[in-house]
Amino acid sequence: QDHGRGVCELIDLLLQKDAALVPVERIGLQLGQTDDARPIWLPAESVLLVLGNSGSGKSNYVTWLTERMIHARQGFCVIDPEGDYLSLAGAVTVGGLTVPPTTEDSLHHLLQARLNVVVSTLALDPAQRVQLFGELLPFIQRLRGTSGRPAWLIVDEAHYMLPHCSVWPQGFLADMGAVIVALDFDQVCPALLEGVDVLVTLGSTARELVHRFATRTQRKVPIFPAS
Repeated sequence: QDHGRGVCELIDLLLQKDAALVPVERIGLQLGQTDDARPIWLPAESVLLVLGNSGSGKSNYVTWLTERMIHARQGFCVIDPEGDYLSLAGAVTVGGLTVPPTTEDSLHHLLQARLNVVVSTLALDPAQRVQLFGELLPFIQRLRGTSGRPAWLIVDEAHYMLPHCSVWPQGFLADMGAVIVALDFDQVCPALLEGVDVLVTLGSTARELVHRFATRTQRKVPIFPAS
């Protein structure tokens, strides 16, 4: 018993090194490809931020990502404020157009192995949406830590669940995979931005968003290919 802490540290170190040895193709998620057709991979437990103006194709892109998740047998949970994923293939839906989801129903489905879940908050008012997310996130994180699922938490129209005025600690999405979707990064909780590992921008404001995000987070602006 007097060496328990050291044993825990050794186990953590082994887990970190083992994960580094696994090819990203086995545990990551394919995001797309480069101009010369090389695949681009999102490592496991990364935070992906998807930004774009209305009609830019964000929902289509996220739907495509869920298809990749299913193919890779990586479970997911979608928080859906606007009903864009009510009929998402390979998932069950909690809540609907007029029926609000409950924390209990959401947790019931999340606890079932090999089940992907869409939590539709369309029937909730803004305050209730924030409350539901606040109740669900700690449970999802515990479930992810003990069972490895869901591999990905997808938060669509994140300004509903993680509004700019909300208070979350830095790194609150650490140790889990997350896909956060929004019109603009200045609409969501500031604590989220520092934890973003990969940024995908779509639509007519794509390059502008990259420049602004890089400036906001003090990161290097990438070199864009010639139009």
